[in-house]
Amino acid sequence: MSDMTTKTFKHGLAGYTKKKCRCDVCRAANREYSAAHYRANKEKIAARQAEYRVATRAKRLAQQAEYRAVNRAEIAGRKIKWRAANKDKVAAYNAEYLVENPDMYRAARLRRRARKADNGVWEILSGEWERVVARYRGCCAYCGVEDDNLEMDHVVPVAKGGGHRIGNFVPACRSCNSSKNDKFLSEWKLWKAKVGK
Repeated sequence: MSDMTTKTFKHGLAGYTKKKCRCDVCRAANREYSAAHYRANKEKIAARQAEYRVATRAKRLAQQAEYRAVNRAEIAGRKIKWRAANKDKVAAYNAEYLVENPDMYRAARLRRRARKADNGVWEILSGEWERVVARYRGCCAYCGVEDDNLEMDHVVPVAKGGGHRIGNFVPACRSCNSSKNDKFLSEWKLWKAKVGK
């Protein structure tokens, strides 16, 4: 009997036992036993795990959905922080996705156009837009930052029935416009307060 086996037996860990000694010798012996057991029963273990995943899939999805619903603001905050810290990765991914999925990008553009058409689309003359920007003194309507590249933001989002017309536009910086996305102004302000922005 080897020194390790003797010590293992002495510590009550000859093979696998429920009461595990935490000394280095016993832990090493238990790792060795577990690895040998896994190698000998690999297919049976894999089948049991697959069966368990299938049996608990609905429960797992329900738990995940519940977690997302309860922690929506926190999850959104984490995503925003991650994107802010990994701008290069996000830009590279978006560029790659656009190249690899031109149909998806085109479909999204067409859906947006369709929504605009359903809500009514009025041609925006350059002079009208310039007057709106001048009314806000060339600043973002939401954060007040002066910006040379202000974007047209739909106050009532197109996705929620807002019309594509001059009365529904305000100038917004890219950050505010992207952050507001398809939220109502009150909804966006509440969301910003929750994520602490």
